Amino acid sequence: MVFLAVAVFGIAVPVYWLGETADRWLFTQVSYTNSPQFDAKLAALKADADEWNLIVSGSSEVRWGVNPDKLDEAFNSAANGVTVRSFNLGLDGFAPGLTYTLLKHGRILAESNQPRVLLIGLNLAEPIAIVSLEYAPDSCGELKKPILTSPFAIDTGLNVICEDPEDLSLSESLLRRIKLLNYRKPIRALVTGQELPELSSDITDRGFQPYPPAGADYYVTFEADQARMRREEPERYASLPDHIWPNAAADGGALDEFLALGEELGVTVGFFFLPTNPVYFDTFGKIATVEENRRLMREWADSRGALFIDLGIKREYDPNVDYADFRHLSGLGADRFSGEMGKALAQDAEIKALLASNSEHR
Repeated sequence: MVFLAVAVFGIAVPVYWLGETADRWLFTQVSYTNSPQFDAKLAALKADADEWNLIVSGSSEVRWGVNPDKLDEAFNSAANGVTVRSFNLGLDGFAPGLTYTLLKHGRILAESNQPRVLLIGLNLAEPIAIVSLEYAPDSCGELKKPILTSPFAIDTGLNVICEDPEDLSLSESLLRRIKLLNYRKPIRALVTGQELPELSSDITDRGFQPYPPAGADYYVTFEADQARMRREEPERYASLPDHIWPNAAADGGALDEFLALGEELGVTVGFFFLPTNPVYFDTFGKIATVEENRRLMREWADSRGALFIDLGIKREYDPNVDYADFRHLSGLGADRFSGEMGKALAQDAEIKALLASNSEHR
């Protein structure tokens, strides 16, 4: 019996130690998050942890649509000596409700030494609901599943969103407590020579990745996208339930939960209306919905003393130059929008005061 205990201990300790130190080498060879873009963002956040005082987060419209260099340049030239150093944390598929869960449980902002301001991009034609830390297959789509089933997700508990508890055996649950065994898939892939995702990414050191403009093929590309969506995503053409945004803006609703998360994380949370291609709203018949939700957002922000940057629907932007597709800004459009957002931020006295305070303590 004593021999068995010693043997178990002799195996368990090295396995535990290897698990605790695996990321020092393993994840220089394979992706920790199953997403080269997210790996690059986490590395950049950590590399300059003392620099970032404003984080912009949300879905692919943030990822492709906010250029921190241009935002900072516009803000700093208009803010009378107050400086901002912003970072783009946008991720494909991570709409606000899932972004909330990622920020709350993923320990993301800890990598950046707690910025002062967190801005969340909102598409007001789409629903908003906080994703709970529990099995939620509707929140585990194609764009999100790689990250939500990665070693990063297992380490932070976010994997439960994609993991049906009925499919998880008792032994699997117990084995999850040993870190090295949580990494068995990337280890096996590395050892067996499986083709692995490229670790390199063209994400900049500020988290931004520009899209090329649509150009002359804009309408051809859009028609193809539209045909695909009508076939694969017919729900996009359905009316948004009337209660979604009023509930989000009600006392204790999703928007208030974001403010509470800000208090928990020690940051000021604000929102901005995403510069979605107007063709997207027109095609799906969402203009009336968007205008009503802009009104709701302004009323909610006024009642809470919260920040909501609303630069309007961007019909003045050139669809062949400023947009990359039916939804996203091109790199040129992102530069244009980011400059406008930087100027708008510089007009907010509270934001300037927060950033000025942050600059004094860096």
